[in-house]
Amino acid sequence: MLRTRIPAVLLCLATLCCLNACNGGLAPADAEAGPAGGTPTGTAPLAQRVVPVSGQVEGASAEQLKPGLQADLTEAGGGLTLELDRDALLSRLGPLGSREEIGAVGAGHSIELERPADSGEAVYYEARRADGGGNKVSMGAAKLEPGLLPCPVVFVRQNPTGTMGPMMLFRNLQPIWNLQDQAIMRLDPDGTLTQLLAISDRPIQDLEVNFDGTKIAFSMRELGSNDMELFEVNSDGTNLTQLTFNKYNDGEPTYLPDGRLMFTSERFGIGDFYDGNSVVPQLFVLDRFTGEERLVHLAMNGCFSPIVANNGQVYFVSWDTRLNVRGPRFNRFTIWVMDPDGTKAFPVFGSHICRDNVDCFIDVSQCADNDLLCIHTNFDIPGVGRAHHEQYGSGTVMRVDPLGNPDFPTYRYLTPREIVDGAAENTLGRYKFPVELPGGDILLSYAPGPVWDDGNNPPPDFGLYVLRGDGSLEKACDAPGIWEIGALPLIQREVPPVLGDRTLGPDTPDWGEFACQNIFDRGGDMRQGQPRPEDGPWKLRIIQALKTRGIPTGVPGEFDFNDGTFGPLHDGPVIGEYPVAEDGSFRIRVPANLLLTWELVDGKGRVAVRERMYNMVRPGETATCAGCHPRIDVKHDLDLSRKAFQPGGEGFHDLRGLFQDFESTFIDNTPVIDPL
Repeated sequence: MLRTRIPAVLLCLATLCCLNACNGGLAPADAEAGPAGGTPTGTAPLAQRVVPVSGQVEGASAEQLKPGLQADLTEAGGGLTLELDRDALLSRLGPLGSREEIGAVGAGHSIELERPADSGEAVYYEARRADGGGNKVSMGAAKLEPGLLPCPVVFVRQNPTGTMGPMMLFRNLQPIWNLQDQAIMRLDPDGTLTQLLAISDRPIQDLEVNFDGTKIAFSMRELGSNDMELFEVNSDGTNLTQLTFNKYNDGEPTYLPDGRLMFTSERFGIGDFYDGNSVVPQLFVLDRFTGEERLVHLAMNGCFSPIVANNGQVYFVSWDTRLNVRGPRFNRFTIWVMDPDGTKAFPVFGSHICRDNVDCFIDVSQCADNDLLCIHTNFDIPGVGRAHHEQYGSGTVMRVDPLGNPDFPTYRYLTPREIVDGAAENTLGRYKFPVELPGGDILLSYAPGPVWDDGNNPPPDFGLYVLRGDGSLEKACDAPGIWEIGALPLIQREVPPVLGDRTLGPDTPDWGEFACQNIFDRGGDMRQGQPRPEDGPWKLRIIQALKTRGIPTGVPGEFDFNDGTFGPLHDGPVIGEYPVAEDGSFRIRVPANLLLTWELVDGKGRVAVRERMYNMVRPGETATCAGCHPRIDVKHDLDLSRKAFQPGGEGFHDLRGLFQDFESTFIDNTPVIDPL
């Protein structure tokens, strides 16, 4: 933790470690007083629409979605036999989109195909109708060691692409403006490769298999448009159906136990941390049957990769950053957990073990024993300064216990840590997308060679590998110059419990509360010190996050965005300063779904405690805190006798009506430095 000494108190960049970790029975009380003025603006609810009939895709007829031909690929005696139902032209796919023409194949005739000779190597073929009609179909084979794969897997096959901005890294490494011969492929344990989706050559990413293994959700560039939408297809490749329809990028779907989909969307147009030229996604839920789409979580710099946990909760990655804050800057990706309705959002890993501006934890999946798998990557390697996108958002594989104490988390590296800590000449390779297979082995994408891109290296060559329990790495499917990424087991899984939505009741208010038992008590090992009540009067300074519409140009009143089109969220106005109760408790009532943070300031306005993350509450939610650094892997009951928890008690403040619409304000985000 970075510390700065100021008289009488110790500046602490405190993470909201105990919000929702110890809910202690405190419920939102009836309003003791009306809101401080006006009606809370917040975010407008999304319009409801009806999902079209199954099998409909906007901009395409049913005929356009069918494959151009039927290909039957059989394996016998170590050979491959291909038979086509009509006259076709056959090619072999090569590196970087190249094609080697094999020749014409007559309808009903069979042809023997070459299969790879070395273990783990793969070869792909492509057939297209001789008359030029219909969609192309690809197939192929990998030479698998017996028993290496316990089940079929699905993945995205594409040509390599160069480095790109940070947002696409945490999906499937595919800019939407590039066509990289992408296709959804199925790899069976016998090594045969089959294309599942008739449409190819379109940006496809974010595969997700439903719980019974019969459907695959994914994001794909909409036909006739440039934005990514959600689609669903049967696991045999039939019945392609479009699920979202808008002008924004939707992606990263995950099936909820009740049949809905959680996904990320860029529809708010919030720009990224650096320059606003990329948009960061937020978390939404889609009811596939009614078409209703609702925001469930809003983060300062975006949310990524939601997955449903074994207990029905949702893990996701949040970009945790503050720029031009009154104090130090930090910038990293941490792992969060919440209920599917967006309540109980809480950082479980990465807040306290990582180095600010360096360590990031992405590509999260869960194991059968509830541990998490993730990739540890860097924004900047110490002493080298290379950015994470120069390593393609890849890194080394970690296994994490998310149920432990985040101050002292339990984790171990399954691949060399030197991948993220080594020098620029590091050649240990890149790992991405780890996921557990039945039996405990780990399926992932791996590219051997240099870890960092110095501008002279060719793109890495990701292939599918299996990481064994003894640490050995075995190649499963890797064609030279072709990427195999984002693989998932195509199996039936146990459906997690359904956690009810507490934000949709007929009497649920459009506001929530933050409540703290004692902001003077740092808790835990006290290593960060604590403010002294006698140095008051102490007040809570409330700050709202707003979407920036421009940055200062140096000319008074003029703003621009460096030719970007999106505004990042930044520190907004100070809503006010409100007294903390004598016993250190406070409770504030605020509009739901708005981002805010706070600082504890003394009688001279000096900061003693700073909540380093922006937070939001969902409708009707009370987020509670029993102290900043006590252990959260044990239960802490709140002391309900604290003054702010009483009706009309000292330290309670109703702040509704004071906040602005986070999308409608210009912000002068010139750095502001507090005098010591």
